[in-house]
Order: sequence, then structure tokens, then C-alpha cells
Amino acid sequence: MKNSVKKLLAVTAGTASLFILSAADTGVSAKSAVIDAAELEGTATGIAEYSFTEELTDLLEITLTAKEIEIDNGAEFNVLDYIEEITDAVENAVILNITGEVDTSENDSYTVTYDVTDLNGNTDTETLSVTVRYSEEQLREIAEREAAEKAAAEEAARKAEEEARQAQLDSQASYGNVSLSSLGVYDSGSAYAMIEAINAVRASYGLYAYSYASSAGFDAAAIRAQECTYYLSHTRPNGSAYNTALDECGVSYGYDSEIIAAYGSSIEANLNWWLSDAGHRNIVLGTSGSTIAAGYAGGVWVAEVY
Repeated sequence: MKNSVKKLLAVTAGTASLFILSAADTGVSAKSAVIDAAELEGTATGIAEYSFTEELTDLLEITLTAKEIEIDNGAEFNVLDYIEEITDAVENAVILNITGEVDTSENDSYTVTYDVTDLNGNTDTETLSVTVRYSEEQLREIAEREAAEKAAAEEAARKAEEEARQAQLDSQASYGNVSLSSLGVYDSGSAYAMIEAINAVRASYGLYAYSYASSAGFDAAAIRAQECTYYLSHTRPNGSAYNTALDECGVSYGYDSEIIAAYGSSIEANLNWWLSDAGHRNIVLGTSGSTIAAGYAGGVWVAEVY
């Protein structure tokens, strides 16, 4: 810009010393300059006024510490922290106006604008781009929380489904009156026939069929049936839990349960006994397991569900 200045001069013969007395008054830096007295239109000595025009550049500038930043969700943010320097060649008072809001609770991109103006009307502008995002630690915490919430919701849904199913079962007139012939199952006395009968009953209640276990699962069920002929308990004769038989046979499982009935070889009689008892019925008609193995020995039936 061009800045016109008129100030008093202290003039001596042949030369004039120009004293600009105040930067605030003149709009330029306080300084002195020596000029030719001839330019003063014949003034020799004394006090005179002298006007001149001076080219002034880069009078006002604002500098930020960065153009773009990223901050964590929830972090503190102060717009003034990112001003590195405001320089004004004339050392005037500067007006700073900052526009744009940053919500650190909401992941998004924001723009903050810094406008500066001095008393001579000079201006400068800078912008700061701010991205609010989750930190790696916050992302891990969110993932863990969502996984826990999902697991809790799934468990609640499973329990609600189980309760609804149980309510449906409880509304039935009676249990333990299953006829294999009405289910289309032939009582061959085999473990596979027992599972076929169980799945037929499940189907009558709209439940999925249990999958047949591998040979290892049937081996474990046979071991447990044999043990129960002389030690009728879910605890094994050696004092260990029933599911250690699954472990010994190399069966992998998460959920597991066992039901025992000792009403002879009849599939129908033993299945009806399981159905007549709430605890055993909840396993026969349960939804926690997906696989079943059965075993028979000496008048005892055992089923392993996992």
C-alpha cells in the first residue's frame, strides 16, 4: 500500500532532517530521514511541513503453528493455542476475529478462520482445518464395549427365547406321553434310534434337530452308560465330572450337558421319563447345544448334548 505522511521538519541550511515523531500518528515506523533542502520550496531554516508518500508492504501478517491438525475425540481444544505469531510493521493495535466452532465430542472435519485487522485497515487471514477422530485406544475401548454389549444382547435374547419356549412347553397338557409310532420312529434299541426319537420330539415343538456326534462322542456316551450301570450319577466313579469322558475321547465342546435314565432298554419309556422331568426336558428340548451322542448299557440310557 502507499501511505501519505505530512510532518513537521526541523530544517537546516542545505539539508532537512525529517523526524517522524509517532508511529501511531503517522502509520509508519518511527524513523528519521535526510532529504535535500531544495525540495522544501526555498525554505532555508526553521520549521516547515513536508509531505511525502512511502511504499509500505507486508504490514500485517498472522502465522499459525499448523494448517491442519487432528485431535482425539473429547480432547480439550483452544483456538488461541495455534497462533504462532501476529506481526504488524507499524506496531498498531490489531483486532483478531476468530470464526468457526469445533465440537470435540463429535467426529467430523471443522474449519477455524483467523482474521486480523490493524488500525490502518490492513488485513490478513489464515484458516486451520481440524479433524476430530477417535484415538487407537478409544477405538479399542469402543470395540470392546460394543462386543460386550452385543454378547449381553445375544445372551438376553437367548434367555428370552428359552423362557418363551419353556412357557410354550409348560402350556402343554402333559409330558411323558410320547408314542414312537405316532412320531414314525422304530424302537430298534440303538443309540441312533434314541437320537432319532429325540429329534422327532424336538421337531414337534418347532425346534432344530440335534446333529449326530462323531464316533468319539458316541464312545464317550457309551463309557458313561457303562459307568452308570454301577454308579448312577453325573459324577464318574473316579470322582471326576461326567464331561471328562468327552475330554478323554478327544471331543471338543463349549456348552455341554448330560441326561441319564434307568428305565430299561425301551427308548419310548426312557424318553418319556426325560420329558416328564423339567430339568431333563430342558435338555431334550433345549437350544444351548447343537450335537448329541447317546449310549446304552445294562438298562441305563445316557445322552451327551454339546
